[in-house]
Amino acid sequence: EEDYVYSNVRGDEGIIILSTKPSGQPSGEDTLQILKAAMRLKYEWYFSNPYQKALGQHRRPPEIAIGINSGLVFFNPDQDTENEIGRENERYSPEGYAINLAKRIESDSRKGEYSSVFVGESVYGNYSELKGENTLRFKQLPRSAMKGIAGHVRTYEVIFASLEESTKPEIL
Repeated sequence: EEDYVYSNVRGDEGIIILSTKPSGQPSGEDTLQILKAAMRLKYEWYFSNPYQKALGQHRRPPEIAIGINSGLVFFNPDQDTENEIGRENERYSPEGYAINLAKRIESDSRKGEYSSVFVGESVYGNYSELKGENTLRFKQLPRSAMKGIAGHVRTYEVIFASLEESTKPEIL
């Protein structure tokens, strides 16, 4: 069983897929590290040059909104490109309900009151199973209808995160 990381940035949208188990469900510890990485990204943005420059010019800086979901993802081959020797250069595109829901959660997170980091029920459930001190606090939000998603979806916004030096994720 090998861990897999996929990332892609297009325009103002980034996607990161972390796979640690064939079930598609990360452990509580995996979930904690993902959430800390998201909060660390927000923290680093607030102290970045573009953010500080906008504040210095009395302009509203752009906000980073983050939607986190877990579930099964499929990688389908794209075979529409050729490399320099004429053979097909196979690339893969991630697809699936879990990705669609993550994108919708991210869209909703732009309405956030605290951190604009929203998680779906599966991520919240995985984190809730974690034993020990809770370093994150969440606000349960009302169920909402999301484009392309059947029914109403429950999301949670991160309202507090402890990013003590010893708990900073190593990936950032």
